Amino acid sequence: MKPLLVYLDTNIFSRVTDLAMSSETAHAYNRVANVPELSLVTSLKTKQEMERTPNETRASVLLFLFSVFAKVPWSTAERSGAYNSVGYNVCAYNSSWVHPVLVKLRAIFDRDDADHIFQAAQAGCDYFLTLDERTILSKVREHEALLESLCPQLKFRSPIELATEIAPDA
Repeated sequence: MKPLLVYLDTNIFSRVTDLAMSSETAHAYNRVANVPELSLVTSLKTKQEMERTPNETRASVLLFLFSVFAKVPWSTAERSGAYNSVGYNVCAYNSSWVHPVLVKLRAIFDRDDADHIFQAAQAGCDYFLTLDERTILSKVREHEALLESLCPQLKFRSPIELATEIAPDA
């Protein structure tokens, strides 16, 4: 098996801290973690979301978990044309620039989800691992063709789906 890069959505971490998952999902986490050719990564977007956690104790545990995982390089997706905010000729004064792929992702997903997906796609991740059925996985099925053109290498999976796909005998 070729090395796989799996991007972890914030809810993969948050459900661990409150154990809000089925035993089947918990076992899937273990099966995925034991695939030797796999790297689990996330981005600074995850940290930003964790820092907004209202419960300070839970936020501390989430940020600890964040620190354990590898981070993908951050890809600039937006620039503001406000005075002194960007270099000359990057975008017009008093305007902004948003990466065209991110614009299209935001038309499908909410802003935070689109930002995560953009970072995963730009980093060349093979999989986007999430527990978010309502706002991510269902929309992926609905917009499959468009997503194939925007981020062709990225497959969206739940932990159970990923474990079944990459560790079927584990």
